[in-house]
Amino acid sequence: MTIQQPVHVAHLLPMLDAKLSELLRSLTPEEWQAQTVAKLWKVKDVAAHLLDSNIRILSILRDGYFGEQADIHPGKTSSIS
Repeated sequence: MTIQQPVHVAHLLPMLDAKLSELLRSLTPEEWQAQTVAKLWKVKDVAAHLLDSNIRILSILRDGYFGEQADIHPGKTSSIS
């Protein structure tokens, strides 16, 4: 079995982000609401997902913030009514 060397693409990410931003800025309100091949997702949902992923990575790598731990305990009832 031959081990493949990694393909370094990090230098392409700023260009990819710029192209994505350009595309998203060009969308009409109708295009933002367009259905995607993922039945539960519209274009706006895909864009929000991509932004969320980028923000999470920035938060983790730059700020060392990994988010809040959920306070979930078996059998515990919610105080939200």
